[in-house]
Amino acid sequence: MSSDKLLEDQNIIDIGSRLELFVDNFLISQLEGVSRNLHSPVPQEIILNFDSPWDGSLSAYSSIFQDGEKYKMYYRGRPMPQQLSSMTSEEMWAWIPDNWSGGSVTCYAESNDGVNWVKPNLGLFKSEVTGEKNNNIILVTDKNKWPNATDNFVAFLDKNPNVEPSAKYKGIGRHFVGGGYHTGNKAFKSSDGISWSLIQDELIHVDKGHTHDAQNIVFWDSFRNRYVEYHRKFREGIRETRTSTSTDFLNWSDQVHVEFGDAPKEHFNNLLVLPYDRAPHIFLGFGSRLNTDRDDFLNSPTDGIEDGVFLSSRDGVNFDRSFMEGWIRPGLDIHNWIHLGTSPSWGLLQTNKNELSLYWQNGYHQADHVCHLRRGTLRLDGFVSMNASYTGGTFITKKIKFTGKFLLINFSTSVVGTIRVELQDFEGNPIAGYTMDDCFDIYGDSTEYIVKWKDNFDLGFLSEQLIRLKIYIKDGDLYSIQFKE
Repeated sequence: MSSDKLLEDQNIIDIGSRLELFVDNFLISQLEGVSRNLHSPVPQEIILNFDSPWDGSLSAYSSIFQDGEKYKMYYRGRPMPQQLSSMTSEEMWAWIPDNWSGGSVTCYAESNDGVNWVKPNLGLFKSEVTGEKNNNIILVTDKNKWPNATDNFVAFLDKNPNVEPSAKYKGIGRHFVGGGYHTGNKAFKSSDGISWSLIQDELIHVDKGHTHDAQNIVFWDSFRNRYVEYHRKFREGIRETRTSTSTDFLNWSDQVHVEFGDAPKEHFNNLLVLPYDRAPHIFLGFGSRLNTDRDDFLNSPTDGIEDGVFLSSRDGVNFDRSFMEGWIRPGLDIHNWIHLGTSPSWGLLQTNKNELSLYWQNGYHQADHVCHLRRGTLRLDGFVSMNASYTGGTFITKKIKFTGKFLLINFSTSVVGTIRVELQDFEGNPIAGYTMDDCFDIYGDSTEYIVKWKDNFDLGFLSEQLIRLKIYIKDGDLYSIQFKE
């Protein structure tokens, strides 16, 4: 919690005017008849098929972000050799060392709305499959400079306010160092997101052992003014994640393991972390959870089956695993019940006023099936809600300080449901004029609603004072709160 402004009393939280989600128990002091509910994204359309000759069923590791009015995507393109589909697991792992390196390309797609995506014909590199430049490839293997980077190249828009225009876009891709292990990343830059070059020859994120062989990610943390990276590393036979930070992108802190408290250990093929744009002090984690104790339904040589899980963090190291259940399930399609068959992408887009879009991959590692990306949607801030049934319930926050005049809530009720808010002093006594009875019934559905108490809604006189919120919910959900001018 070092990133949050805590006063001497550890139960007092200064939230200022920032938006707060309920992804963890950070704000909550007491619960009665109310619980936190995880909301899964609603599956929508397939937005991209990996059906070009230069991508295919081994395509993976997509990174997606908004850049002005354009949405951009980068992904690994790799066709699947027919012989792989009939190999045993032992045969596949024997085949990989001599045949895998150099076969991947980095591809680019774009969209004006986050829904309809195209693979532009960039004409930059010849495809080894077609021998033509009519493709969307933006990076190929350089055997001397980056022999393996295209296996898992990830790009991001650098939001550092001091970024050089020539490095507005940055990227990382793995690099082998001795013993066949992936022990570091090559660092790339670009002024336009299309033409890429190395920042330096030296590696960054160097680690020992079996590391970096998944989707490694990096981004600018605007809340803490630093870069953050995450890469996979095995620990005691478990696929886990390590992280480090930097102020200049080239010199990094000592790496530490991401921790999950007392949660059971699980394999994460990828743990894709990003700050939530509307509340950048909170990191969201989209995990590709691999269950190696169960076989897939397709007799594949790969191990286990996979789904997507939801995590969150307030410091980037310690992650809350309140929700162990699957967040993105493989579903009815048998082709998704496979290793990397249901794997979230890195990225979260606001595709309209009230909607978030995220993406996941389905159908990996099958020569006779088209691997693709699917879009899913959530309401704005709609990851986790404070929920109560028809019988109703209340929860009380810890002591908080805020700045602003109005309390905004993101909520939804049924036609018989309601939400009410009471303001209390730091000792838990209702504040006159702002009691539960003074609060108008709140019902309906809104992502930004101003709470009113009879004729009162201006809370400026309480700004910077210690208060509590007592919130009553009946047959409804509360997704976020924010004090605002």
